[in-house]
Amino acid sequence: MKLIFGDSHVGALIMGSEKYENQFKLNASHGQNLIDIELTETKDTLRLFSEKVADTPALDITLSKGDRVVFSGPLHSSIVSRHRFWKASAPWTMHESFPHHQLVSSNYVRIVAQDRTASMVHFLQVAKNMGINIAVIEPPRPSRRALTASGVDEVLMAHVDAAYRNAVRTLVKATGTFVISTPEATHDGTFMLPDYQAFSETDVHHGNKDYGILALANAAAFLDDETSGAEDAKTTTDTSQTDTPQTGKARKSILQKLLKS
Repeated sequence: MKLIFGDSHVGALIMGSEKYENQFKLNASHGQNLIDIELTETKDTLRLFSEKVADTPALDITLSKGDRVVFSGPLHSSIVSRHRFWKASAPWTMHESFPHHQLVSSNYVRIVAQDRTASMVHFLQVAKNMGINIAVIEPPRPSRRALTASGVDEVLMAHVDAAYRNAVRTLVKATGTFVISTPEATHDGTFMLPDYQAFSETDVHHGNKDYGILALANAAAFLDDETSGAEDAKTTTDTSQTDTPQTGKARKSILQKLLKS
């Protein structure tokens, strides 16, 4: 099976998928469904499940050994970088630029990244160990609409966003998982270009169909390349060698209150 699934950013890829017909499946869920994924592993299959959040359906996907998968979720930085917390707080390394902000440890963003992605990174490692060929796709860069909506300073948002994505990339790559970067044509190096923003003025972080077309081309290239991903595999733990299901649920997030909007 060839599959692209994950958070709501898959929605833009679905909009841009017309020319691919039935070459692969696409499944868009909600980012909150990825915070605490329950994994059930057998010798050749891996089921991902999390209960429904608000009005979104439950996440319930079963992967098999040899599947080629693109996963959207770990690099979703917008919920962190545009959070109102940064209206009055800043990493210590930026104290000269923001002398009146409450300073937090320079490691704070890295710790938040570790916490928010713990379940997703665990899934990546289990999938790689099972022989599932998987890549993580990066979402769009933040939209400048988020500056107006959040009130966070532009320089500070850019710094936090980059720090978060870099921290998550390190975690993802440590599992041997390939990262598909957001298309260069869609951003100015920091923020998403207006031509690729979602059409709704209230949408501060999604891409539109034109964004989806470019991003999907990169994802499709990974799905079609039967050699990609194999050389990146790392086996750091011994997975189950029986057909008896093993159910494991990642720890609950310890920083959700800090990031609750």
